[in-house]
Amino acid sequence: MQTKRCFRCREYKTLAAFSKSRAERDGLSRECKTCAAARRPVATKKRALLIERAARTEKPCSKCGTVKPLSDFPKRPTAADGRMPRCAECEASYRAANSERITQQQQQYRAANKEAIQQQRRERRALLMQDAAECERRAAYQLEWQRQNRQAATAHRNNYEAKKRGNGGTHTAAEWATLCEHYGNLCLCCGQSKPLTADHIVPVSKGGGSSIENIQPLCKGCNSSKQAKTVDFRPDKSCVLVAAAKRAGLDCKAAEAMTQALSKYLGVVIPSRANLSAGQWAEAVAAVELGLLAW
Repeated sequence: MQTKRCFRCREYKTLAAFSKSRAERDGLSRECKTCAAARRPVATKKRALLIERAARTEKPCSKCGTVKPLSDFPKRPTAADGRMPRCAECEASYRAANSERITQQQQQYRAANKEAIQQQRRERRALLMQDAAECERRAAYQLEWQRQNRQAATAHRNNYEAKKRGNGGTHTAAEWATLCEHYGNLCLCCGQSKPLTADHIVPVSKGGGSSIENIQPLCKGCNSSKQAKTVDFRPDKSCVLVAAAKRAGLDCKAAEAMTQALSKYLGVVIPSRANLSAGQWAEAVAAVELGLLAW
């Protein structure tokens, strides 16, 4: 008489004690009918509980115990109802109290699964790029986001260029906005109120980083004319003639001529918009205000 061992009760029983199953090689279930019957009520109860959880519209928070709508719980795709056990308020409080530990765990996970995460992102992106409508939607969203968040887009682009060359250094949109406000939202080169761009004092091509200490606000024209030169136009770092030119209502070419006139007036060689001592700067501004210089 042929027998088979039940994987659950570990007893050898006749083949008639096992139900048929196409999934198994021998065509019989792995567990005997007795074990299957004993397990069926538990499985049925669990299945019913899962169905109930998926159908309900509210549930109690496991932290505060308050019954709230499912919309008040953060999403979790792996859960039966698709929501986390803690409500959004309790989850936020938990994360605020354990932010350092959570950040450390996330960093450790990313470091240990870096290649898997990158591969998953590549596969997801490749899948999305196969949909033409999705590509158009993402492109339109990106353009609209850049239009509404110009400062953040500028900071992101600068950080990316510095990172790509291995120069290091980053700055945020808030730091860039603060820097522009510090200089009155004016171009430090021509002194005019134009749309500003972030210029690297030490160019990225020459090893300059993207930290806010290496950034100065210039208009697009002045930024382009500077090219790959290392020029610091910041008055609180190197005294430049922007303030005097702005007081006199000059454009860039007139500011160049004024620089040459000041060089002759002060009796020193002053490269275009170069450094002046504090005394020379005060004397130059006073001379411009009094109209003592002609150019």
